[in-house]
Amino acid sequence: MPQHLPDEIVHDTRLYDDRYWVSEPEFPDVSWLPLMFDLSSGNHTEIMRVKKGGQLGRNFHTTPVRGFVLDGTPTGLVQT
Repeated sequence: MPQHLPDEIVHDTRLYDDRYWVSEPEFPDVSWLPLMFDLSSGNHTEIMRVKKGGQLGRNFHTTPVRGFVLDGTPTGLVQT
């Protein structure tokens, strides 16, 4: 990994270490891994993980959201 990257850039995402993933008791099968926070614009980047059979509750975003399925088949996606 290049040594000149600022501290705000995640060098190692630690995808396989569950201690770094954030989850909530209401949605035990959904967790996310924060990758980047842009304090000047309020944007952020994360990887979301939904275990088989898991469901994400309805939520609202004030800015555009882009999502990509890295593994598996998405079901029940709702666009508004």
